[in-house]
Amino acid sequence: MYPRNAVSPERIAIGAIVQISDGAVQTSGVSIKVMPQGGAAGAGGGTTGYEEGIVHYIPTQAETNYASFVVIAYKTGCIPVAQTIVTSKSATTGYAGIDWGQVLNASTTVNLSSTTVKTATDVETDTADIQSRLPAALVSGRIDASVGAMASAVLTATAIASDAITAAKVASDVTTELQSGLATASALSAVAGYLDTEIAEILADTNELQTDWANGGRLDLLIDAIKAKTDNLPAAPAATGDIPTAGAVADAVWDEILSGHAISGSTGEALSAAGGAGDPWITALPGSYSAGQAGYILGTNLDAAISTRSTYAGADTAGTTTLLSRLTSTRAGYLDNLSGGAVALASSILDAAGIRSALGLASANLDTQLDALPTANENADALLGRNVAGGSSTGRLVKEALYFLRNKWTISGGTLTVFATDDTTSSWTASVTQTAGDPVSASDPS
Repeated sequence: MYPRNAVSPERIAIGAIVQISDGAVQTSGVSIKVMPQGGAAGAGGGTTGYEEGIVHYIPTQAETNYASFVVIAYKTGCIPVAQTIVTSKSATTGYAGIDWGQVLNASTTVNLSSTTVKTATDVETDTADIQSRLPAALVSGRIDASVGAMASAVLTATAIASDAITAAKVASDVTTELQSGLATASALSAVAGYLDTEIAEILADTNELQTDWANGGRLDLLIDAIKAKTDNLPAAPAATGDIPTAGAVADAVWDEILSGHAISGSTGEALSAAGGAGDPWITALPGSYSAGQAGYILGTNLDAAISTRSTYAGADTAGTTTLLSRLTSTRAGYLDNLSGGAVALASSILDAAGIRSALGLASANLDTQLDALPTANENADALLGRNVAGGSSTGRLVKEALYFLRNKWTISGGTLTVFATDDTTSSWTASVTQTAGDPVSASDPS
């Protein structure tokens, strides 16, 4: 029950206030109205708060001084939420008072026959407590008259009939209770079976260990093998100073004879092959080289002097036709001019006319023709004067597109004006859409 007229009223959770348009839970701006029982609603005078989307309200003391009151939370455009609070007779939280004026037949004798009493002291204490909570009219009479008799009869020897508790009467209940705390026969059987299995496995492992430890067993043989290795160790290992240094080891490796280190794929084999009596160029080819090795390929395929292959003598035969025999007479003439390793080309091959013809020039004056070619600056200027879409040198030109990036431009009355390089002459204009409050209306680079 909610305490009535308490000095510090309890907080009331009203619920979530939800925006109708988008379902958003409100966490601010919610108003409160309090409507007391039998009165009109008014603006709440307490404290409004929010927690996890739930609106809560702490009313004033005066707002709680009613049998009940309604708390309404609302906000424009939102679904309102209300809570009805029923107060208790007491102002203390957790207590609920009883108005005996509202109890029917308040003077009727109260039947306490079903009350459980354990001891005489408990009876007296509980009776006194009950009497303090009942009207005086109920206290006198039957309750006062019966208290003494009830107290004296509780758990006395005479109150328990002779043989009221016999072995037969308690046997079933006591036995059941005792057995409930003990293991059943089936449970004990399961435990016994589990122990038998585990013990058998332990015995098997123990027997195996005993076999391994026996003379000649696996562990015994392993220990014997280790001992045989350690028996070969010197009784007094060499001092640290007798251990060869890294340099000594390296020197010993380089001084090792290669003849005993020719295992296929080893470093020794590679060094032996590279050594070749200290000069691999004196090794005969193909000699002892096998197919696929460089010595075999050179010795097998270069089986004649190259000079014997420079002239053609005889009919075309696969594998023996020389290069010169395949050239036309004109090209053969070019090669005939090779002398002493230097190339001497006939004057008729690279004369002025031949060059003009190769370049597609008609005039005999090569300088004139070269001067007629456009320069790099002329090519650049022509590019700047071309249409941005290509195909012409009119319309929207490349240089005009660059004017907007480098030259002055202004926006006035919805028109963008881009100026030429003098920042005075208009180059091109465009209609623009302006946004209210946009401060940018011109650009004037230095």
